Amino acid sequence: MNKNELRQQFLNIRNSLTEEYKRQAGVEICNKVINLPEYKDCSTLLCYIPVNDEVNTLPLILNAFESGKTVAVPYCENGNMCFKIISLIYDIEPGFYSIPTAKDGNKTLDDFDCCICIVPALAADKEFNRLGYGGGYYDRFLKSHPAVTGICVCYDECVTEKLPADEHDTPVNEIITQQHFYGGAFDVRR
Repeated sequence: MNKNELRQQFLNIRNSLTEEYKRQAGVEICNKVINLPEYKDCSTLLCYIPVNDEVNTLPLILNAFESGKTVAVPYCENGNMCFKIISLIYDIEPGFYSIPTAKDGNKTLDDFDCCICIVPALAADKEFNRLGYGGGYYDRFLKSHPAVTGICVCYDECVTEKLPADEHDTPVNEIITQQHFYGGAFDVRR
């Protein structure tokens, strides 16, 4: 299967999950991220605001606020992904492709020391590749910021053994589902 066919396949899988299942899975995934040493040690959380049936990251964002971490959400500028700092969950508005992002007046993050980046995916594989929507924004960002730990969050049903990966695809450091960790200290493949 090519990437577009796989995108449709995993969209169908994700759309078939019940709302209650996705809600509970999101809570479990966020709790796993919160307990990661990488999360506990980071000072800045780079995190998407969920749309459609993406893993709900709002509990993670709220925890980051409560923990005194800087929170920044992605936005697109000249074909690249940048991050703007938010201080409240309501500090967002629709952006590129109607994806929620920080309001125009919010400060752009320029210091990526001690950051982790929560990366959405339609699917991921056990070699740390992910299948996104096809824009390559996270791939380019992670490639240009190798010190940032990329943590992909997705549902168990959307992890597969192997996805096609091109030379411009950038693997993440870890994948977290509601039942598994891949990579890092908790890797289930050991």
